[in-house]
Amino acid sequence: AHRSIQDSIARLIPSVVTVINQHTNAPIPCALDHEGRVVGSGVIIDSRGYIATNNHVVDTPRNLRIILSDGREVPAELVAANPAEDLAILKIGLTDLPTIEWANNSQLRPGQIVYAIGSPLGDFPSSVSFGIISGLNRALEIDKYVIDGLIQTDAAINRGSSGGPLIDTHGKVVGINTFIIRESEERGIAEGIAFAIPAETAKSLLIPWIAAHTGESVPIPASEASGN
Repeated sequence: AHRSIQDSIARLIPSVVTVINQHTNAPIPCALDHEGRVVGSGVIIDSRGYIATNNHVVDTPRNLRIILSDGREVPAELVAANPAEDLAILKIGLTDLPTIEWANNSQLRPGQIVYAIGSPLGDFPSSVSFGIISGLNRALEIDKYVIDGLIQTDAAINRGSSGGPLIDTHGKVVGINTFIIRESEERGIAEGIAFAIPAETAKSLLIPWIAAHTGESVPIPASEASGN
């Protein structure tokens, strides 16, 4: 049966979380509130408590915590991170969690409708915004790393939504939202220019990290597995 996008979003929201890093000096892309916290978003990618987010949200981790969509707040530990791809994995002490579903990125096209979910400004969890894919294979300099292959979108991604999912109309995750350009000295004010790390790139890092942490071998995709 065809599921409406509203149903798909409702099913996905429990696997989107708010990430809090108790901090004093935050990088620009995050919401730094009056309590000195960096606030971002994350996605549950493994039901055993593994959550993906942006590296810049959990850079120099201090007292990391996760707020689930139902309001439960739990401590989190940093498992692995890669600043050059702006990705990180956190682990919380809960299991049987709802997880996102990854999309097949090879089918992405400019003009395709997408939705972003996250906690903009850290105050509005499970916020949904809407846009299109504006471009593919964009390169962007974040701190001292150039990240390429990014998805460009005009879906509203605000401070605090970083680390949340960019999803297609089936509710599958096409990317992890990472960065928005508000203003640059050379180019002036910008509107509606945001970037996401593609699902394929994210999976290629995140899944081996989880396997290493759990002591498992990395799973072989079903298409490559021999009949067993």
